[in-house]
Amino acid sequence: MSPVLSASRLHRSCMAGLFVVSVLLLAGCSSEASDWRDATMFHSKASYQRYLERRPEGEHAEEAREWLLYFAAREDDREENWKQLFAKLRTEPVRKAAQHHLGTFDGKRVEEFLLGLAPIVQGNLMLGQPTSAAPYEKKPGIHPMVAVDGHAPIKPAFHPWNSRFPAEWRTTTFGKLELVVILTEVDQKVGELEYEGEKGSGPVRKIPQIRRDMKVEVREARTAKTVASKTFQGTPPPAPEELRIYLKSHPVTEFRGELPSQEAVQAWLQPIIEGKQ
Repeated sequence: MSPVLSASRLHRSCMAGLFVVSVLLLAGCSSEASDWRDATMFHSKASYQRYLERRPEGEHAEEAREWLLYFAAREDDREENWKQLFAKLRTEPVRKAAQHHLGTFDGKRVEEFLLGLAPIVQGNLMLGQPTSAAPYEKKPGIHPMVAVDGHAPIKPAFHPWNSRFPAEWRTTTFGKLELVVILTEVDQKVGELEYEGEKGSGPVRKIPQIRRDMKVEVREARTAKTVASKTFQGTPPPAPEELRIYLKSHPVTEFRGELPSQEAVQAWLQPIIEGKQ
């Protein structure tokens, strides 16, 4: 056999060997990616267990183990368990999922808190028995409060102004709550404008002028007794001088004024909430 032929065969053998090794390596990489894709697609306790059985030291092994911890926490769904788990987690996808689930506990607490306000807003405590809220005493210091919409007594809701009051005033913990501020918008008809249509012809149309007042009532959260109340008048409704021209470009059924300012209500509440009466 000639040296040239032997060298050629050796070269072909080496190339074939390298090809086989490359194919095996590619197959291994493909299998790793495929196994992880299957695990995340099914996204279940069983799918991540299968991945770890195949790839105990795989590229995504740590995340797979943390997903198993996540599903275990779902089976024993207590807030304390989730807090402990979140402190241990290292992989970002599992941390985000756990953080989102922790947020649901806050949502449930707020929902229960609002439902507990219903008898206070309605002024109808069960058999006259006090609630589990904190007792209110007129003394210096912050008396924690919440502001609710007076138009929803059956299913109380935060009033939009609630978030605008100082943070140190507000609470969503029933055991700390001392005062409930009920804000109720009240429409007052203060007049009406007459409009006879284009060029003064046609039937007379009367357009109400509405002043928007805000009734504020402060009640003890424990007893539902009224501590203080006041109605703040809104601004007078507009009365366009050239009514016919105005209505041509602004079709309306009534003229409404503006609500009183939140700042005015807050100033009135301040000595009550901060115990400076």
